Amino acid sequence: IGSDSKDYSFALKGVEDLRLDERMMQLLDLLNGIFKSTGRGVTEQFMIGTFSVVPLSHEAGIISWVEDCDTLHEIIQD
Repeated sequence: IGSDSKDYSFALKGVEDLRLDERMMQLLDLLNGIFKSTGRGVTEQFMIGTFSVVPLSHEAGIISWVEDCDTLHEIIQD
C-alpha cells in the first residue's frame, strides 16, 4: 500500500541484473519530459509507458506489475 492508500503490485525477479532496465526507464521518462515540454500537441497517446524498476543486487530486483499487458512472448505467439 502506497502513501496515497492505493495498492501496488510488484514482482521479484531473480537471476537477472535489472540495472540496465532501470536506466532504460529513466531514459524513457526523460524522453517523455522532453516531448511534453515541446508544447507541440503531444498527447498522452504518444507518451512512452514506463514502470518502476528497483535493482536490489546484481542478480535480483523488484519491478512494478503492469496490469492488462501482454508479454513480448505472447505477442510473438499471436
